[in-house]
Amino acid sequence: MSSNLELEVSEIGCQIEKKKDLKEVHKLLSLMIDKLKNAGEEEVTEKVREYAVGNIVSGIGKCRDFYKEWVEGKTNPTDEYLDDVERLVKWILDDVLSKFSEKDFPSILGEDYFSSAKESLKTIEEKIREEKAYRMYLYNDDKDRPSDGAKNNSSLLDEQIRNFQSQINVLKQEIKQNPKSLTIQQKEQKIEDLKLKIKEKENKRSQLPKKSNFPTGLVVGGGIVIAVLLLVIIFLVKKNSK
Repeated sequence: MSSNLELEVSEIGCQIEKKKDLKEVHKLLSLMIDKLKNAGEEEVTEKVREYAVGNIVSGIGKCRDFYKEWVEGKTNPTDEYLDDVERLVKWILDDVLSKFSEKDFPSILGEDYFSSAKESLKTIEEKIREEKAYRMYLYNDDKDRPSDGAKNNSSLLDEQIRNFQSQINVLKQEIKQNPKSLTIQQKEQKIEDLKLKIKEKENKRSQLPKKSNFPTGLVVGGGIVIAVLLLVIIFLVKKNSK
């Protein structure tokens, strides 16, 4: 007969499967971990632990799915959502996986699932850090940046380059996880194609016009001075003619 804890952990797993929002996934996994912490030693049976590991695997899978959609350009997360994902990834790495080892995960997932899962989460974490830094750059005062047209083109090229590089990182990770895959040559070729695309975009970016260093302030200021002098001259000429 199933214990209450088994049923609760199993039900949490069912709910996780239905969720796509990683903030909700985080809440459910946190609820599960709290239940395990508060349970008696005799309550945490092998079945409970099996369900718990399955839920963690599901949560990691949700993170990987998000990352894949992101690098493929199928989703554009808000700053707030990136914060939610970053918190979940960091929590899984620091507070969850630290309590488990490779032997806790079923062999059907692969001999190196535990290590590869941690590596993929670290990749997501790094990608989020890069994205935040990039967005911070865009949000900063742009007084020293190129003109609007060039700036927009530069931003677009930067985004394309980062997208291509992210795809390369995903393919490399897949090759590392499954080096005997029948599609490994196709993936390696895809990586080379993406590298060429990056080089092409970098060349285009280098050809964009830069912001002019001409001192426009001096021109405006000089024009005002000239206008004032002209008014003074006209005033004096009219005065003398009377």
